[in-house]
Amino acid sequence: MAPAPQARKFDELDRKLLALLARNARLTQGEIQRELGVTTSRTIRSRLRRLEADGVILGYAARIDERVLGKRVVAFVSVGFRPLHRDATASLQRALRDTPEIRESYVIAGSGDLLLKVSTDSVDSLYRIVLGRLASCEGVNSLRSTLVVGEVAVPDSA
Repeated sequence: MAPAPQARKFDELDRKLLALLARNARLTQGEIQRELGVTTSRTIRSRLRRLEADGVILGYAARIDERVLGKRVVAFVSVGFRPLHRDATASLQRALRDTPEIRESYVIAGSGDLLLKVSTDSVDSLYRIVLGRLASCEGVNSLRSTLVVGEVAVPDSA
């Protein structure tokens, strides 16, 4: 696992720019200028380039409603390892890489060692992923699935 990046100091314009992009990354530079009250596009362009080069902005992505794609079941799966198998084994790494339904994965502290977000078309498919792929990985000693029944809107961070 890569070390956590160092915290940086940002001025007010950087913070506003990042909050604006977090809400809508499709804004044009002209729209960003107007929203932030900046008079020159060069200011926005140079700040965006710096934030990208510094690894603050990691990319731009679309948020997709996976239900439209038939992925109606979302679950979080907590994976626990036997004490001597704390590092993800090759078989688990392969399972994570080769299972497109696993959308996100996090190393966690607390209950479990790894938290996976799984998006699939049915509970049967989730069952096959958890018991067929994950449970058979070396070092895994516990799996706990939590089904998502709804989503709560997060307020804008601006």
